[in-house]
Amino acid sequence: MTNATCKTTIRFTDTEIIYYLEGDVYASQKYHLSDKNCIDASYDPAKVGLISKGNYIFKESGDCSYIKFANPSEFKMGSTQSQTGLNVWITVFAQP
Repeated sequence: MTNATCKTTIRFTDTEIIYYLEGDVYASQKYHLSDKNCIDASYDPAKVGLISKGNYIFKESGDCSYIKFANPSEFKMGSTQSQTGLNVWITVFAQP
């Protein structure tokens, strides 16, 4: 049995999250930030690119995550998986 690992990169623009697998784009989706939580708000295409700060990120796919900044170049996105109910945290590091 082989356990292969792939390099996955996430790039944020002002309007879009772009996912790369081994350097090639494999998915993208629009997003917007909000101060409203995942219960009180949802993705709104009219807000894409208009809001520059907030503790919640709403994605075009319907997903919502809480954002916690550790420092200016590192943040964590936390969300609850609907199938398992588990909290999942992804740490994102900025690169120049």
